[in-house]
Amino acid sequence: MKPLSVLMMRHGQPEGSGLYIGSGSDVPLTPRGREQAHLLAKELGALPFKQLYSSPLQRCHKTLQPLAQQLNQTIHIQESLREANFGTWEGESWKSIAQQHPQKWEEWMNHPTTTSPPDGESLIRFQSRTQKGLESILHEAEPGDLLGICAHGGTLRTALSLALSLPPSSFWSARIDYAQVCHFLVHNQKDWELISWNTHPSAFSDQNSEK
Repeated sequence: MKPLSVLMMRHGQPEGSGLYIGSGSDVPLTPRGREQAHLLAKELGALPFKQLYSSPLQRCHKTLQPLAQQLNQTIHIQESLREANFGTWEGESWKSIAQQHPQKWEEWMNHPTTTSPPDGESLIRFQSRTQKGLESILHEAEPGDLLGICAHGGTLRTALSLALSLPPSSFWSARIDYAQVCHFLVHNQKDWELISWNTHPSAFSDQNSEK
């Protein structure tokens, strides 16, 4: 059985970049973020996507919109791909949280499985719902399909954890920049394999032109 190929994209730069903006912050893209969205469409537009999926938050589906328009495809909204809920930390900077709540911040960074932001979502709960959402997408696909998914840093790190069997304690260690692409193969609709991480979209247009 041919594996599924999954290109997961982080959304473009949002308003409030540098702040904790999770599922409770439906902020728009910045002008730079909109440029990044059009660059994704330019670089990925020749690829044979079967389906496109997005988090319901506008910073994701607006990032994916130029590509969907170029391909004349519908964006399928997947509620479970929302970013984590950061509770009372929503809209705060990392620096201010670390200064005002140093103990809680240290626990969240080093032991995310046993703590959560005040009134927020635990990492275990977030990863569980994200994984279920990804499984739902995979079960709708056919062997050999190429799927495009635009979501959040936490969503992409969950997929990375599935591919590399990473412990939750390492969740924050993988960097993923705005509008960058991560390529996975999924075998038997459940076994994730990492092909590339945090890759500029031009790498995929280069690969396509070499075929």
